[in-house]
Amino acid sequence: MSDEVDAPIARMMMSVAGHSIVAYVQMRAMAEVLIAKGVFTREELEIQFETMRVRELARTIDEWFTPDIAYHVKLAFESEAAHAEVDGVAPAEPDEIARARAMQSD
Repeated sequence: MSDEVDAPIARMMMSVAGHSIVAYVQMRAMAEVLIAKGVFTREELEIQFETMRVRELARTIDEWFTPDIAYHVKLAFESEAAHAEVDGVAPAEPDEIARARAMQSD
């Protein structure tokens, strides 16, 4: 691809990543408030995240993207998982990162 084509694609990818990070930070902030108020425990939250990731990832991709794009997004997730298995290194899980941050703040 030429630089003229790459630049808009790169900007779009950075924008999507930025929105994802902001949404994640907002969700974690809300979760921390609810944990502090005793609505649920950190362990319950982590179990729910794990359960939903397994069950809901494909469904969410199907809801957010057109079928042709959803196919490629799912393929990318599968490829990443297969690549991690071959290398023997699991990709960082969001829950692991959250637990590490929680331990640092305690």
